[in-house]
Amino acid sequence: MRPMLLACVVGCAACVAGFLGCGASAGSPQEKMRVQASTTPTASVASDRSDDAPSVLANRVSERNVTATPRRVIHSADIAMQTRNFTKAERVIPELVKQLGGYVTDITLDRQQGEQRSGRWQARIPSEAFHLFLEELDDVGIPERRQVTGQDITEEYVDLGARLANKKRLEERLLELMKSKSTSVADVIEFERQVAQVREEIERMEGRFRFLTNRSDLSTITLSIREVQEYVPPQEPTFATKFSETWSGTTGTFRSWGEGMVLNGLRALPGLSVLIVVGLLALVSPRVAKRLMGNGRHA
Repeated sequence: MRPMLLACVVGCAACVAGFLGCGASAGSPQEKMRVQASTTPTASVASDRSDDAPSVLANRVSERNVTATPRRVIHSADIAMQTRNFTKAERVIPELVKQLGGYVTDITLDRQQGEQRSGRWQARIPSEAFHLFLEELDDVGIPERRQVTGQDITEEYVDLGARLANKKRLEERLLELMKSKSTSVADVIEFERQVAQVREEIERMEGRFRFLTNRSDLSTITLSIREVQEYVPPQEPTFATKFSETWSGTTGTFRSWGEGMVLNGLRALPGLSVLIVVGLLALVSPRVAKRLMGNGRHA
């Protein structure tokens, strides 16, 4: 009886051990599958993000390039120069302006006899050739004064262009509504009033837009040139120079005073002549009267 009971106990223990072993061996692959299932999508997402990073960066760069706006700058220059060959400058300046695609708007020349010649030119030069024109002027003469300015109008130009486009779209929309929605004379009059108001704003914006375009496309240059025989840079005057200038001024003052006295005397000569004649008559007339009275008594 005892051997049979012991065999049953051993057999039950063997069954339990086998069942637990099967469960442990079956659970291990499930956990591995769960780990693989949980890690595989993460790795996939990471690889997808790494693959998309260059394309996103490229898209951002392309968007910046598309939205970049060329700078709009109004250039102007006011230049004063000296030259020893005014004839050459008078010929070269219009030719240079024409070669660079510009045109001369104003010319003033002073050729008085006995004085140094001078001239003033005002020209419009394409903005891309503005600095080249200033460099070419070095062959014409020596600059005494140069004032160059630049006004950046990019923000105003872009803003004005956007507002102008919106106004034109509004005008088109109003015209479409006037054709489809107007059912009475009052509606037509109201639509026409709104369209006229929008059209007035559009024309004002277009005028300003054309002005800014012209000023930024063509720069303005004012050039003044005077002729000198030999250019001497300005220097600090010495004591001898100051003394000579003072002495020249003093002698010039005395000379002017003497010339004025002589000229005033000449102007007063007719009046003095009359006074002299009257004085002589006043001296001679008593003697003549006495002689006449004496002759009468003797008679």
